[in-house]
Amino acid sequence: MSVDLDDLSVLILDEADRLLQLGFSAEIQELVRLCPKKRQTMLFSATMTEEVNDLVKLSLSKPLRLSADPSAKRPASLTEE
Repeated sequence: MSVDLDDLSVLILDEADRLLQLGFSAEIQELVRLCPKKRQTMLFSATMTEEVNDLVKLSLSKPLRLSADPSAKRPASLTEE
């Protein structure tokens, strides 16, 4: 093992859905298992797939879900690409 995770206090998994779609499930699961149990984990995902839900169960102990309100109006100046 070339990286020491013993002092890790925050684990951030951004674009979790994309990482899982790209086939990194085993690597993410191993990373989560190697991290200290007492840590803060932040998991960000554009979609909540079954695979993301499984990752939530594995990596979070007291999950708090925040989601965008799809009925909220977007500012006219916002451009999405």
